[in-house]
Amino acid sequence: VILECLRLIDYLDLETRCYYWRTNQGAEVDLVFERHGRLVLAVEIKAKRRIAGADLSGLRSFAHAHPDVPRVVVCEVAEKHRMDGTDIVPWRAFFERFEGRL
Repeated sequence: VILECLRLIDYLDLETRCYYWRTNQGAEVDLVFERHGRLVLAVEIKAKRRIAGADLSGLRSFAHAHPDVPRVVVCEVAEKHRMDGTDIVPWRAFFERFEGRL
């Protein structure tokens, strides 16, 4: 997923950069996208078909620091849904709307 994001950013010539985010306490988010100095999306990647509340701990910590930035879990779920203010999306659906999110 990370390599595909990097490939699409380059291919689509987006003025977007992505980073890994981690706190001193160990909370982490797999990808944070920044565009023109502004954070635009936080993404957690899970190789699961079911997402539990514990899977969102890093995104919850991120939300405390950056409450206005949308959060997404990209995983193997069958259909998109929301949990604790976070979009849970199938990986294919994430890439279908990739450019529109950034």
